[in-house]
Amino acid sequence: MLPINIDRASKGRVGLAMLICGLILLSLLSGCGATDRQKGVYDDVAEISSEGDTYSYGSQLGGVTQDGGLEKSFSRFNGMDTVWIFSVKEEGNVTIHYDQEVYKGKFKLVAVDPDQMVNVLTEGTAKGDNVLHVKKGTYRIKLVGSGAKAKINISIEADEGIEVDVTGK
Repeated sequence: MLPINIDRASKGRVGLAMLICGLILLSLLSGCGATDRQKGVYDDVAEISSEGDTYSYGSQLGGVTQDGGLEKSFSRFNGMDTVWIFSVKEEGNVTIHYDQEVYKGKFKLVAVDPDQMVNVLTEGTAKGDNVLHVKKGTYRIKLVGSGAKAKINISIEADEGIEVDVTGK
C-alpha cells in the first residue's frame, strides 16, 4: 500500500469539513425541543381554553382509527393538541371513552366548551367513560401534556344532531 501524502492545507480543509458535518449532525439529532410556552401550558387554563394549539412530541406512533377514535403512543409530549371539534345544534350528550396509561410526566384529556370553560375529563392513568351534557355551540377535546410519555385509546360517541370533526391527528 502506498503512503498518502496530505499537505497541511488539505488537513485544515478536511478538519473544517468534519467540524461543519459534526455541527450539522448535532443540530439534526437535537431536533426541536419544547418551547417554554409548551412546557407551561399544563396548568394554564387560559392557554388551554384558547382556540389554537401549541405542542411538541419527542416521538409518536398511531393516530386516528377507522371509526374516528384515537390510538396513540408518544413520548416527551408538551403542550396542548386538539383532537376533536364538535358542533352542537341541539342539546344532547357526548360520551368520551378512554383508556390511557401514563408512564412519565403529566397528561390529561380536557373539553373546552363554547364559553371557553375547561373541563378535565380524565388525568393520569385511567380507564372509563365520561358523559358530557352539551348545549348549542362548538366544543373542542384536547390532549394536554407536560413531559408525558403515554399510550392512549380514546373514542367519542355523540347523540344525533351533533357533528364531530376528527382533526386528523
